[in-house]
Amino acid sequence: MVNTNYSYPIVTNCTFTENSTNSYGGGMKNDTNSCPIITNCTFTGNLARQDGGGIYNYNYSNLVITNCTFSGNSADRDGGGYIITAAVLL
Repeated sequence: MVNTNYSYPIVTNCTFTENSTNSYGGGMKNDTNSCPIITNCTFTGNLARQDGGGIYNYNYSNLVITNCTFSGNSADRDGGGYIITAAVLL
């Protein structure tokens, strides 16, 4: 899932499994002021060739994660998640 350019998705009860990318964010990539709210989701076995196997959050994006599970995600750096800007983990 890619969220960019001031997007504000609400993602609930979803599973991100065995996704891959040659760049950033195997399961989810948040860039350029996106503000996703993620609740009761699972990120398992996602792969990014650069950063953030599970989630990549960058460039003034705000992220709220509640009751989510991360397991078996991998990347060249920061397998579970790569968060540069604000994130709230509940």
